[in-house]
Amino acid sequence: MRQQLENSSGWLLILDNVQPAVDIRPFVPAGGTGHVIVTTRDARWIQDAKILFVPPLTRQEAVSFLLDRTGHEDRGAAEKLANTLGDLPISLQQAAAYIEERGIAFSRYLDLLGQQSSLNGGTVEAVGHKQIIWATWNIAIDAVAEQAPVAEELLLVCAHLDPSGMPISLFHQGASALPEPLRTLAENRGMLDENFLLLRQYSLVQIKGDAASINGIVYSILREQGSSEERKGWAAAALHLLDRCFPERSGDFRNWLACNELLPHALATTEQAQTLGIEPVPTARLLTRIAGYWLARGRLQQSRRTSQQAVAILESAVGPNDIHVASALTELAAAERELGALHKAKMLAERAVSVAMSQVGPKHQTTAMALNENGLILVRLGEPAQARTMFERALSTLQELRGPADSDAAQVLGNIGLAYWGLDDLNNARDRFLRAREILEQSSGVDDPAFITVVGNIGSVLYQQGDLVGGRAHLEWALAATEALYGPDHPGVASVLTNLGGVIGKLGEYEKACSMLERALKMQVAAHGYYTFDVVYTMNNLGAILVDMGEPQRGKLVLQQALQIATSIYGPEHPRLVHVLISLGVAFLALDDDESARNCLLKPRPLRSEHIVDGIELYHN
Repeated sequence: MRQQLENSSGWLLILDNVQPAVDIRPFVPAGGTGHVIVTTRDARWIQDAKILFVPPLTRQEAVSFLLDRTGHEDRGAAEKLANTLGDLPISLQQAAAYIEERGIAFSRYLDLLGQQSSLNGGTVEAVGHKQIIWATWNIAIDAVAEQAPVAEELLLVCAHLDPSGMPISLFHQGASALPEPLRTLAENRGMLDENFLLLRQYSLVQIKGDAASINGIVYSILREQGSSEERKGWAAAALHLLDRCFPERSGDFRNWLACNELLPHALATTEQAQTLGIEPVPTARLLTRIAGYWLARGRLQQSRRTSQQAVAILESAVGPNDIHVASALTELAAAERELGALHKAKMLAERAVSVAMSQVGPKHQTTAMALNENGLILVRLGEPAQARTMFERALSTLQELRGPADSDAAQVLGNIGLAYWGLDDLNNARDRFLRAREILEQSSGVDDPAFITVVGNIGSVLYQQGDLVGGRAHLEWALAATEALYGPDHPGVASVLTNLGGVIGKLGEYEKACSMLERALKMQVAAHGYYTFDVVYTMNNLGAILVDMGEPQRGKLVLQQALQIATSIYGPEHPRLVHVLISLGVAFLALDDDESARNCLLKPRPLRSEHIVDGIELYHN
C-alpha cells in the first residue's frame, strides 16, 4: 500500500488515534502527492507536523447536534446540557448516543451527570472538562453493565488488547481461553455479535466489518475499573486469548497474515502482563511466537529483543531448564545468527539442545528445531561436518514424527545440502536440494520461502558446477519470488542479489553485476551494519568483479575492507578468509604488486576449500 501511494497522486491517508511515541514513518509514503492526517491526543506531535487543534463546537452547533441526533425538541434543555458538556464534540456525541438508546430526556441525563460527579467528590458545575468527559462515558458503561453484564466483561477484556482493529472473530476463535460467562457468550457467534452491537449502540466501540475499536478515553477508563486483582484477571483473560489464537508456527508464511493482524494485540497483552507481573509462562510463550514471526519477516533486532524478554521471564519464573526455555533460546539463537553474532548464537543453540534433550529427549519437535538451528550456525562458522550431524539428527526426528513428506523435514533435508556443499560434495548437495524442492513444492507450494531458498541454492550449485545459464535462471526466479514475497528491501533479497550478481559477473555483464552487488551491500549494511558474514561475501563478489572489469584499484579497496571485517568476525586463521585472500591476491597481481599478491596467495591457511567458489556464497532464510 505504501509503495502504491508513493507512485500515486491525490490520495489522503488517515492514521486515527495514534498513541504517544509511536513511530508512524514506516506507514507514511516518502513520495507521491497526497496528504496525511494523524488524529492523536499527544501534543508532542507539534515537532513533526502542523497541528490543527479541534476546538469545541459553537453553542448553536452543539445544540443543533443534540436536537438532530436525539429527535428531541427541548432547545432550552439542550442548551443547558451543551453548556455542561463544554460543547465538546466527543462528550456531545456520547451523551446523544445514550439519550437516543435509552429514550430519556436531556434533564434526566443531566441528573445522571450530577450523580457521576458526586461520586468523584464534586458537582457538575465544579468539575472540569476532563471529569465531565469521563462522566459521560461512565454513564454509558454503567448502562451496559445494567442491561447486559457479560457485555461489560467483554468490554473489559477489549480494554487489555490494542484499542484499534480488534477482530471480533478472535473472541469466537479463542472462546475456550476465556472465563465464564464470557466463554459461553463467545462460543455462540450470534450472541457475541449482539453484544458487540449493544456496545456500539452506546458508542463504546466502533465496528467496521469484523474489527472493533475502542475510543481512547473509554480505553483509559476501563483500565482503571475494579480492584487490582480484578484488573489482573481481565489482563490475564486477554493474554490467554492471544496465547490461544496467535499461530504457533508463526514463522510459516501461511500464517503471516494472521500474525500481522494479531500482532498489535499480542504486544499489548504481553506488555500489560509484564507490567502487572502475571502469567509468566503464557507471556513468554507468546513472546517467543512473536519473535519467530519477526525473524521470518526480517525484523531481526525486534526478534532478538523479544526472544531475550521471553528467556528472561522464563528463567525467573520456572528456572533455566524448562522446555519453554529451549524454544525461546532457539529463537534467540536464530536472531543472533542472522545478525552475525555467530559465537553467541552457537552457545545459545547448544544450550537449547541441552535443555530440550534433558526435558523431552531426542525424539521431540523442540529438540529437532534446536538441532537444526545449531546446524545452521555451524554452517556459517565453517564447520560443515558437525553441521551435517546436527541436521541428520533433526531430520530423523522430524521424519519419524511427521513423515518424510513434511515441509519442515524437507527444509532440514535442504540444510543437509548446505553441509555437503561446505564439504565440497556438490553432487550430494544438489541431490538434497532437488529432493527438498520436490517435497516443498508438493507440501507447501512455490510461495514457501523455504522453496524459494532451495531454488536459489540449486542455482548456485549449478553455477559452481559450470552451468552458468542454468544457475542464472534459477537465481533470477528466486530473486523475483523473494521480492514478491518480502518486498524489495528484505535481507533475503540482498542474499539472492549477492549470488546472482556473482553469476552475472562471470558471464561478463560487469555493470549489471556491480549494480546488483552494490544494492545488496547497501541493504545489508542498513539492516545489520558492516560486521556480518553477508557483507563479507557481497564485498568479495563486488571486489572480484571490479578487478575483472579492469578496475583493480577499486577492487583492492573493497577486498581489503572485506578482509578486515572477515578477520574481525572469524579470526586470522579461519577458512572463510581463504577466498577473500585469493581475490585480494588477484587484485594485487593486476596492480603489478607481486610482493603483496604473494603474501595473500601464499599465506599459510587450511587447505580445505570452502563452499564459496569464485565469490558465490550459499545463503538461506
